[in-house]
Amino acid sequence: MPVRTADLEFTIANGASLSDARQLNGVMGEAITMPAAWTAGGLSFAASATEAGTFLPLFDALGVEITLTVLAGQRIVLPLGLIRSHNWLRLQSGTSAVPANQGAARTLILLTRDFA
Repeated sequence: MPVRTADLEFTIANGASLSDARQLNGVMGEAITMPAAWTAGGLSFAASATEAGTFLPLFDALGVEITLTVLAGQRIVLPLGLIRSHNWLRLQSGTSAVPANQGAARTLILLTRDFA
């Protein structure tokens, strides 16, 4: 079975903490490439079944929001299964409770994998 990879770009606007929404179409997230500049803050996730639906923050089974510690210019390998089974996804600078607005537009790249 061939494996396909693709890059999905997410942009967080200047002065905002939440990215645009991207449809995952059943792919798995493998890694995130951080932009060369990043206003300090972790990275968290919000997902929805539809683009116009309510995007809810992702929490683990213990009720802890899923966050990554990130720095500018890093490529972070994601834990297996972290980004899957979500139809629409947004990336969040900071957390849902304490967002961190970016000082300029920032583009993050999600490397995805699909078993076709």
